[in-house]
Amino acid sequence: MLDTAHARSETSPGDVTRARPVDPSRANREMAPRLSFSDDDMIDPIPVPEGEVTLVEGVCGTEPMRHRLVVEQARAGQATMHVLGGDRLDTTGLARRAQADNLDPGYVLRSSIVARAFTAYQLSVLVEERLPQALARVDRLSVALVVDPLRLYTDEDVRRAEAKRLASRAFDEIATTAETNKLPVVLVQPPRAERPELLAQARELATKHVLVQAQGEGSVQSGQRRPELVVTLPGEDQRHRVQDPRRRQARLNRFTSGGTA
Repeated sequence: MLDTAHARSETSPGDVTRARPVDPSRANREMAPRLSFSDDDMIDPIPVPEGEVTLVEGVCGTEPMRHRLVVEQARAGQATMHVLGGDRLDTTGLARRAQADNLDPGYVLRSSIVARAFTAYQLSVLVEERLPQALARVDRLSVALVVDPLRLYTDEDVRRAEAKRLASRAFDEIATTAETNKLPVVLVQPPRAERPELLAQARELATKHVLVQAQGEGSVQSGQRRPELVVTLPGEDQRHRVQDPRRRQARLNRFTSGGTA
């Protein structure tokens, strides 16, 4: 069963499907927002430089950024592929984001192509085979999101050497797919203390590095490459602060053009 939250798609693990629309009015009654500030203008979409791999590290804040990115792509008539490594697509949150941006939630959900893996081996197959197949079939596929791949590669049932081999192959394939197809690929990775060498591999692979942190957190550890973009989530006293959109856009422009934001 492909678990995509409210998508309710029955298929084999690793199969590719489209997210099914949910009733957004019902969703709003049943589920409170995960972040009380996720619907205002303080959470930007993830920048997606063409043909590059962007690593987004963080816990809170990455999901609203993903939602805004998917909605922006749908508004432009483009599709997004979600390769999920143990995570689920929050179709309720995505539908709510579409509503907030005055876009039909059903249309946005239909623009989402979802593939979820349950093992490290399935994830490798998705990256090495299913993603290229989707690119060949879907003319309007404009970005791929690979969410929490390390969750499966750090599974204790997978031997350390085997996990490193699988992750290395998958990351190489991601980089090749991005460059060959001029496809923006975004790796969204929550912090994981297990097997730090795998996170180091992801950081080495990425052309761009975005760090999402809560206010007051230290952004860069000793010896770590400095992220090109640091997104600091507002604290309680700043949730309703109005930021200058021109200043934020300038930071994103510097990021996508190769500078440091």
